[in-house]
Amino acid sequence: MVVLIRFSNAKPDFGGDISNVAPKFSQEHIKFSSGMAEYTLNYTSSEEAKIVRERWQDLLPKGGGNVHIPDHEKYDKLSEPFINSEGVPMWKVSWAHQLHCLYYVMDAYDQVVRYGATGQENQVQHGHHSVHTNHCFDYLRQAILCNGDTTLEGRTEHDNTKGTDGYGHTHVCRSYNELVQWAEERRLVDERWIIAFDAPL
Repeated sequence: MVVLIRFSNAKPDFGGDISNVAPKFSQEHIKFSSGMAEYTLNYTSSEEAKIVRERWQDLLPKGGGNVHIPDHEKYDKLSEPFINSEGVPMWKVSWAHQLHCLYYVMDAYDQVVRYGATGQENQVQHGHHSVHTNHCFDYLRQAILCNGDTTLEGRTEHDNTKGTDGYGHTHVCRSYNELVQWAEERRLVDERWIIAFDAPL
C-alpha cells in the first residue's frame, strides 16, 4: 500500500503556484528567436491584424487558461474562484492572462498607429519606431511563455464578475531587491535609462 501525502506548506517553484495545486513542471532550454513576422502587427490592415490575432490565440491552451479545480477546498492558499456562466468555480492560469494582456496592448497600439488620434488610417505618428516596438512585443511574448507563471487567479476582490483581473493573487517571484543588488554590484556606470537617452519625447 502506498500513501501519498500532500504538504500544503511545500515550497513552490519559482513562477509556480503558491497554493500547490499546479504540479512542478520540467524545464526547457529555449533560445529566443525573432517571431516578429508571425506575432507582431505591420500596422497595415484589419485582415493582417486578424491573421496575427489567430496566431496569438493558438498560443493559449484550450479553454483560454481558465481551469476548474474540483477539490479546491483542500487548498487553503488557493484564492477564491470566479464563477463562470454555468455556476462553476474557475481560476485563470496567470501566464495565459499575461499573454492576453500583452496582446491587448499590442492590438490597441495597432489601432492608434493605423488610425491615429484623429482617425487617419495608415498615418504613422512621428516618433513611432515599429521595428523596435515589434521587437519588444515579440520578446515579451516569448518571455511570458518561457516563464509560464502557473499562479491560479480567482475572483476579483469586491467584484462578482465572471472573470478575474489578476490582482490580489500571490505569485512566486524572484526577490526584486536581490535582483537589483546583483545587477548593481556588476554595473559599469551609474546612469539609468529605459530607452535610448536621446529618444524623442
